[in-house]
Amino acid sequence: MSLETQIAALTQQAGLLLDLPQQIATTATAKIAEVTAAYNQRMATFTVTVTVDEVTGLDTQPGTDALPVRTMAKALSMVPVGGVGTIRLASDVTLTATIRIANKRVVIVSNSAVRRKLSFAKLPWIAGASTYRGVAAFGLADGASLHFNFVELMIPDGAGDAHIPHWFASPIGVSVTPGAGAPDVGFYDVAINLPATPYAAVIGVGFGSTLHRPTSLWVYAMTLPGAITSINGRLFHDITATAGTAAASLNWLTTNLTTV
Repeated sequence: MSLETQIAALTQQAGLLLDLPQQIATTATAKIAEVTAAYNQRMATFTVTVTVDEVTGLDTQPGTDALPVRTMAKALSMVPVGGVGTIRLASDVTLTATIRIANKRVVIVSNSAVRRKLSFAKLPWIAGASTYRGVAAFGLADGASLHFNFVELMIPDGAGDAHIPHWFASPIGVSVTPGAGAPDVGFYDVAINLPATPYAAVIGVGFGSTLHRPTSLWVYAMTLPGAITSINGRLFHDITATAGTAAASLNWLTTNLTTV
């Protein structure tokens, strides 16, 4: 092989080597774009918005504003495990069965300038010879997050009710497997309607154990339009001092409240 041929071959190889970084960069860029698109598509399935309307909704519908679902249970079932769901209330809603929320982040909000009411059906239950108070509730477990925004929570009236008080009677129940993430609760511009004799506290803590309490409670712009106008002693089923218990004394609770 002549010297000229060798030089030409080397020149060609050098050109190929010089092109190699660009080829690698082009291939890497295409792969990054492919992975990013797949990631974004997957993440989109973890963030959902569902509209609930007890008047016009159907649980066979997709849950849009135009085609809402009817029940809260159906709406919450559409939020994937590990996902984030915004539940928009297009009407007042009554829970008729307890709904377990685990490993999900949920926000319940009115869908307009009308503050929607969220009520809870009484569901007394029997254990042996005793009948205990109970309500259809949101049951939080294993890292769940439940925040309310611009809604009114209607706490059932306990006047004349002879059933035994129990944490099951609270509209928000917290019970966590030890070692799992503890839930958190938030109220943002929320009205909590407490009758003169509330059926239960707002939040029921399972089994009286600090392992079963929410780790955080955030309250902003809360109003109390019912007969009781102070939330002290009404938030947690086992903290009943109406003068208020210092939040700083509760080592399981992170909150922006001074007293609970």
